[in-house]
Amino acid sequence: MIRPTLGNTYALRRLRVFVQVVEYPTLTEACRTHGINPATLTVQLKRLETDLGGPLLIRAGRGRKLALTGLGREVVQAAENLGHTLAGQPRETWDCSAVRRRQARQK
Repeated sequence: MIRPTLGNTYALRRLRVFVQVVEYPTLTEACRTHGINPATLTVQLKRLETDLGGPLLIRAGRGRKLALTGLGREVVQAAENLGHTLAGQPRETWDCSAVRRRQARQK
């Protein structure tokens, strides 16, 4: 589900920000709480939407809270699953992976 975005620079950061943003009723409140410039957040969300092929949020309007689209719900679930998977990996897995990457670069 989220694989198309993982190859891009700062992909995990954009996913993390997206998952954090959906906890707030508005983008403005999310920006204020996390110290993110609203224009920067908007660019990050647009890039994520482009990478994943559709809108992720229904922006808050007067009297309305921020809401997830169907795709947005799927992305949040996939990102949370990825986080749980990564957190559950033993340290040795990461160490072995780093060694393999170094060896591949040296060849």
